[in-house]
Amino acid sequence: MLKAAGLLYPGKRSGEQFTAALDARGADERKFADVNFDHAWDRMAAEIRAHDGNVVFSHETLARCSSAAVQRVKESLDGADVQVVLTVRDLGRQIPAVWQETLKNRATNSYEDFLEDIFLNVDSGEHKFFWKPQDVSRVVRRWGRQMGMDHVTIVTVPPSGAPRDELWRRFARAVDLPDVPIDLPSAAANSSLGPAEAELLRHVNASLPDDFPWSRYARVIKRQFAEQRLGIRSSTRIVVPARWHDAVQTRAKDIVGFLEQSGTSVIGDLGDLDPTLPAVDVAGPDDLSRDELMATAAEVLRDYVLRPEKGRTKRGARSDDEEAGVLDGGRALAARVARRLAGG
Repeated sequence: MLKAAGLLYPGKRSGEQFTAALDARGADERKFADVNFDHAWDRMAAEIRAHDGNVVFSHETLARCSSAAVQRVKESLDGADVQVVLTVRDLGRQIPAVWQETLKNRATNSYEDFLEDIFLNVDSGEHKFFWKPQDVSRVVRRWGRQMGMDHVTIVTVPPSGAPRDELWRRFARAVDLPDVPIDLPSAAANSSLGPAEAELLRHVNASLPDDFPWSRYARVIKRQFAEQRLGIRSSTRIVVPARWHDAVQTRAKDIVGFLEQSGTSVIGDLGDLDPTLPAVDVAGPDDLSRDELMATAAEVLRDYVLRPEKGRTKRGARSDDEEAGVLDGGRALAARVARRLAGG
């Protein structure tokens, strides 16, 4: 439908834009050591240049591009009319979401340690690079200097309670997408974790051996355990604790003030970026007792054990020895987590 509307979403397989974006920004994190970039951005740029019409290339990791990487993107697109679109959510919702995402990428820092890093240890903490992509004014400056501020559009994420298709309609407007009959999913693909689920994932991360492969972690822990198991559990949302409200509001005010004077276009309302903060302090991941966390772990293991068995063909069935090996591996991981929890 997008092609019929004259818009190209380049790449032939899922994940190609992610790999190309990593290559474009020169990502060198350890977790990407096994990624075969193989001139992924150059190939993507060639496909973009060859298309006679609008192209949407999109990934959140582009917000981490340095000025040099932005310059590379601009030069490789060879004079194309590049429009930069940033989809921005208020910091009250964004900060807990980013901490959860670090957990899904093997982090072990507590929520309070994370908050102290981003507000007090800005230049020296483990999360000292947090504001490079999360401070929208910094992202706009890096891209706007190269592309022109009049080529930057801010799409604000509507507040909770807005019509489900409102963000899609804003984004479609930003990329000049004609009205096409898109069926939106009924639920978010990347569900948020509750305090207990996030804390359980943190303990699982800490219990893993150092040589646990990143590729296996992404498949087994991130996708199957965190997103498919923990993400479907109903729980309270993680919020910014009251002691950090002033810091969040100050940062948000600075960002909105910059955007108002920046010359960028805005689709939505900059008022949407007012931080969503709880009126009263609520319990968070660091407030959980050991018993509460053990109860959550037991419920997750129970749900795993009681899950319906998938039908297998005789050829694809596991032997009893294979099933025992899988179960033993699960028991070993559960034992490591339990020892960690028992130690407080």
